Amino acid sequence: MTGPVLEARGLCKHFTLSGGWFARRQVLRAVEDVDLALHPGQTLALVGESGSGKSTLGMMLLGLTPPTAGTVLSHGAPLGGGRKARARRIQVVLQDPYSSLNPQRRVIDIVRLALDVHGIGPREGREAAASAMLARVGLTPAQGARYPSQLSGGQRQRVAIARALVLHPEIVVLDEPTSALDVSVQSQILNLLLDLQDEFGLAYLLITHNVAVVQHMAERTAVMYLGRIVEERATQALFANPAHPYTKALLASVLTPEPGLGLPDIQLGATPPSPLSPPPGCAFHPRCADAMPVCRERRPATHTLPHGAAACHLLAGPDAADTKGLP
Repeated sequence: MTGPVLEARGLCKHFTLSGGWFARRQVLRAVEDVDLALHPGQTLALVGESGSGKSTLGMMLLGLTPPTAGTVLSHGAPLGGGRKARARRIQVVLQDPYSSLNPQRRVIDIVRLALDVHGIGPREGREAAASAMLARVGLTPAQGARYPSQLSGGQRQRVAIARALVLHPEIVVLDEPTSALDVSVQSQILNLLLDLQDEFGLAYLLITHNVAVVQHMAERTAVMYLGRIVEERATQALFANPAHPYTKALLASVLTPEPGLGLPDIQLGATPPSPLSPPPGCAFHPRCADAMPVCRERRPATHTLPHGAAACHLLAGPDAADTKGLP
């Protein structure tokens, strides 16, 4: 495998929140010390509950939010340049295509605008290039002449995909690309994305909470909890034998069509702790049924596993048993 096309090293994002006239300012640690690598032609999924930091991390990788600390690299070099330079290499497909499409422009004009802004190709050939990309995502010339409000949700997402790919980027960030669509349309969009990945050699960063989509799309999966990566492994290995208790809970939360089983009991109890006041030690320990005293004392080290790594005291081997007597 070649080197990463996109890489995060020690990436952090902290937001300082005002507490009002008489309260102290608080620091929200949305992303904390994240290392991540995306390779050419690969899909890397980023999963976790709402508020885990997935979208904030994606915004930093896109260059839309500056990191508090850490570096974003591409092919081993810092990913510099302005937004236009980054946009030629990294594009995004958002959850709700309607809110990201100009309702006053025709579909063909929305896709062509990216070529106009970047000055790609001869002016007279840009509409043909935009029309060809719309055709590639399954939209007809008649649909290209319409406005976004005249299309279905699935068709609007195809427009968003065409707009992202008309610049021929190396990387596409997919932020919940199917969660706003009907179930009957979701599989069509996912299969289209896979076909386009094969055709154009794209690398995808897939941000989602839907583990079924992850299993269908991703070669590797990173699990986030309260701003940190707690497990990152090959998707097949992670699904077959999850190492971190939080990963196990996420996979156990998947609903099954089998009658009589009811809702799964994932034993996570309350909602996650606030990132404004994360617990000491392992941030997951208040919700973990297997927590040991050391989990309340120290942040776990990252342990190398087959096909990846995870950060959990339970993976410390024989030494883990010695920590159970700690106060």
